[in-house]
Amino acid sequence: QQRLDATPKVEEEYNALLTKRRNLQLQYDELTQKLMEANVAYGLEEKQQGARFTLIDPARLPERPSKPNRLAIGLIGLVLGMGAGVACAALLEFADQSVRHAHVLQAKTSIPVLTTIPQIVTAADRQRRKNRTILATIITLLVLVAAIYAFHTWVMDLNVFWAKVMRKMQ
Repeated sequence: QQRLDATPKVEEEYNALLTKRRNLQLQYDELTQKLMEANVAYGLEEKQQGARFTLIDPARLPERPSKPNRLAIGLIGLVLGMGAGVACAALLEFADQSVRHAHVLQAKTSIPVLTTIPQIVTAADRQRRKNRTILATIITLLVLVAAIYAFHTWVMDLNVFWAKVMRKMQ
């Protein structure tokens, strides 16, 4: 009878021992894992031997790209284009052998010029010349406005530019 009465107590003690053993085994496994990690870290430190560094300031993104310099490329293209245009016009002018004035003809042939045909200007010619002048003026104004807008957009705000000019004038 005593044995039967003691059986639940023994089972309780046995379950308590099993729980205690399980907890101790978990602690042992955790400590073993930490030891292995420490050994790996020690081995890595030993191999690096002072190659470790820390970042003081985080990296910053640039405010604007350093390359390509679009302004410089645009200005170089503009200058080269103007130079090529002037060179082409000069080449065409020097290659043109036509005679347009009476004194040039007389100098080349050493024969006196008897008469010249005057230029006849009609009302349509005057209107055409007036239209070309107006068109040239409009195109010049549009190019000027586009240049100011491009300067404002890509180089510097016009308010800032105006303030700098005024500061230099004082």
